[in-house]
Amino acid sequence: MFFLCLLNLCFSFVVNINGVVFDQQDFYNKYTKAEWERASDQQKESILKDYVKRLSCSGEAKEMGFDKDPFILEKLNTIKKQLLVNFAYEELVARPLIGKEVLALGLSNLKEEVFAKHLLVSFRSSSLSSPPARSKEEAYLLASSFADSLAGELVAFSDLAKRVSDDPSSQKNSGVLGWLQWGQAPMSFQEPVWALSLGELSSPVLTDYGYHLVLVEERRPSGFSFYDSSSYKQAVLASSLPSINKTLRFEAKKYDDNESFASNIVFYKKNVDLFLSLYGDFQKEKKGVGKKTFDFNSFVKTINTRLLICSFLNEDYGLAWLVRQTKGVSPSKFPKFKSYEDFVDFFQPFILRELALRKALALEIDKELFFSKRLEIEKEKLLYDSFLRFLVNSVSVDSSEVKQYFLMNRDQKYLDPEKVVVRQIRVESPSLADSLSYLIEKDSASFEALAGTFSINRKSVFGLMEPFASGKYNELGEVAFKLKIGEVAGPIKNLDKTYSLIRLEDRIEKKHLNIKQVYTRIESLLLKEGQEKIKKDTFNKYINNKGVVFGEEYKQFFN
Repeated sequence: MFFLCLLNLCFSFVVNINGVVFDQQDFYNKYTKAEWERASDQQKESILKDYVKRLSCSGEAKEMGFDKDPFILEKLNTIKKQLLVNFAYEELVARPLIGKEVLALGLSNLKEEVFAKHLLVSFRSSSLSSPPARSKEEAYLLASSFADSLAGELVAFSDLAKRVSDDPSSQKNSGVLGWLQWGQAPMSFQEPVWALSLGELSSPVLTDYGYHLVLVEERRPSGFSFYDSSSYKQAVLASSLPSINKTLRFEAKKYDDNESFASNIVFYKKNVDLFLSLYGDFQKEKKGVGKKTFDFNSFVKTINTRLLICSFLNEDYGLAWLVRQTKGVSPSKFPKFKSYEDFVDFFQPFILRELALRKALALEIDKELFFSKRLEIEKEKLLYDSFLRFLVNSVSVDSSEVKQYFLMNRDQKYLDPEKVVVRQIRVESPSLADSLSYLIEKDSASFEALAGTFSINRKSVFGLMEPFASGKYNELGEVAFKLKIGEVAGPIKNLDKTYSLIRLEDRIEKKHLNIKQVYTRIESLLLKEGQEKIKKDTFNKYINNKGVVFGEEYKQFFN
């Protein structure tokens, strides 16, 4: 027995990277089991490579001491506080609302997924977008009759669902719902469905969409079946949140109101009014300077008076405390503070957040295994992003590289092509174009004067066009490049049904661009190429690392 347990433990990991083992809980935290199961072999290979890449990046970042960087530590501390606040509200507000019975069902069922089919019989007051005209009672009787007709003939379920189900998608999928995870469906649906045995047809199950007949064909462990006990219980709580969606916001508001009263949150109106007065003066001084957003921290530094702004739990707090609470809040998120009420409405949530944080610490949520694992996930994300920034910022381009690239590519990329300079007479009438052509043929020197008089554009410059390269102006451009200097052609019919007479004024030979004209463009190109290369080389190093060993279930997909 000990040998079997040890064998199971040895083969339950996903990957071992240089001696550090990552299990299925970690893996399914990042890529859901459903996502993994429905992926093709090629997609699974991509998922595993992405997994190794991210873990290796964050691991190397740790080796280089990134996790000791003050910037990372500060960001992680902010994330930690927010997670504690979120978990505190889940524990103190959501858990009592959900109730022990629903949580017990979650504990029993979240570890398993079911593959189900259904047949829907709807009624006119249901939430279906185009419900049938039948009553709720008629729908129940019809669903019951379908169940009776399927007794002992469940092989006919798919065909019957395709023919009679009111689910619009049933005609395509024959009623297949696919793999379902606990918490994705209403409790009225999932509770009876998870209680079914394989191959057992349910009684009519009522939801907002009508009565369902459900058939469970397969069961399999969910990604949560690999979780440790602490993380599993927290996942059960999270999966139960949809059952209280309609009341959670209201109850959270009621909880906050009770907290405000119990903690005796008070804002000192006299001092807040003084703050608002100073704020008004500050805004007047800054008006017209061009700063559109309000920097609360900068403003507070201009106040020389010590102002106690609020009190809670019988302790006073001033502006400096509020600055710390709002650190990281974008200046654009601050309101205009036109009144005492504006001030209180904006800052009271920060006090409630502080109270929730203290409750979380009192409950020792930060010592729970699920919390440390969740925080580690956030830490890995930070380290991964920071390491990528470090990689790309380590790439630089000097002037010699730009010059070398320019010289190697000047004939292909940095050549100013041959251009022509054309004078044009453009008119709307073909007969006028013919008449002008006749006059020019008699006196070629009249071209400019005629352009200044008759052309519908460029009269002020006597029809002179900007130099252009081959490929522009359709037929006009093609004709222009065939002319000799001083030669006239036309009338030429344009795409907009106007007519043109043109004279070639000059040819500008092709020439190389000056490096100054393209220096910034080349520098950006080389920088981007260098950044992509260093990322590719680094990721390839991780993928080809001999210290990467996959568990039995996964190694077949990693090539």
